[in-house]
Amino acid sequence: MDDTVLTGAARQRGVAVSTGSRYFATEPPAAHLRIGFAAAADHSELAEGVRRLGAALTDLGPMEA
Repeated sequence: MDDTVLTGAARQRGVAVSTGSRYFATEPPAAHLRIGFAAAADHSELAEGVRRLGAALTDLGPMEA
């Protein structure tokens, strides 16, 4: 799955993630996301973010192998 597409879908659901590809000096071995969690108020906020990220993945459909 294209990390740029997933990043956009996550943002539409209110979850701020970064494409992981920009953190590699060369091409990354696969698509990656960078997920920050330091600003989360508590575990319930983290759980809600994960739920929304999962919903974004579901919206995008099955991943290619």
